[in-house]
Order: sequence, then structure tokens, then C-alpha cells
Amino acid sequence: MSTELPESDVPPPTGAGESSPAPTRRTFIATSTAVGGAVVAGGVIGGTSLLDPEEATAAERPPSSRVSLTVNGTHRTVTIDNRTSLLDLLREHLGLTGSKKGCNAGAAR
Repeated sequence: MSTELPESDVPPPTGAGESSPAPTRRTFIATSTAVGGAVVAGGVIGGTSLLDPEEATAAERPPSSRVSLTVNGTHRTVTIDNRTSLLDLLREHLGLTGSKKGCNAGAAR
């Protein structure tokens, strides 16, 4: 039994100057990567932004919240970063340094 294909089933070879009608997977991935890299690099190098200036400024700021609390009988309202702990709020934003930070691991007894 022969494993060779008959002449009619073998695709004709393409010449060196001819290009195939559809790109190969390898050329598609290489082209997509190059174009995607150029778009990203162009935005980083050129400093262009797709956002309005106000939206770009808002995107650069960390998320914040307005917090109202009563401490020692005094009502206070402050706007703080969402990652701020209550201890840091009291000590750094309100100037109440009576609270102390322990080992910061929560295992102190």
C-alpha cells in the first residue's frame, strides 16, 4: 500500500514571489503583536490619552470617600483615601495621637 498522494491531491507549490491568499497563523500572530505593541508604545511615549483631561485626572487619584464620625463628642467630616485605616484617620488626619499602633499583625495579647 502506498502512502503517497496522487498528483491531483497535492496542492501546487507557491513561488517565492507569490503570497498565499490567507495569512498563516504565525504571520497573523506576529502582525497582531507588532501592531498592538506599537499602539501601546505610542500611547505611553506620546502621552496621549483617550480620556478627557478631567477623567484622566480622576483616574490618577486614588478612590476616596467622605466620612462623618463623632470622636470625643466632636462631630467631624473628612474626605479620605479608601485604603486609610481608622487608626491612621485618627492620628494623621484628625491629629488625635492618643491611639497607638501595636505589632500591626493582630496577634498581640
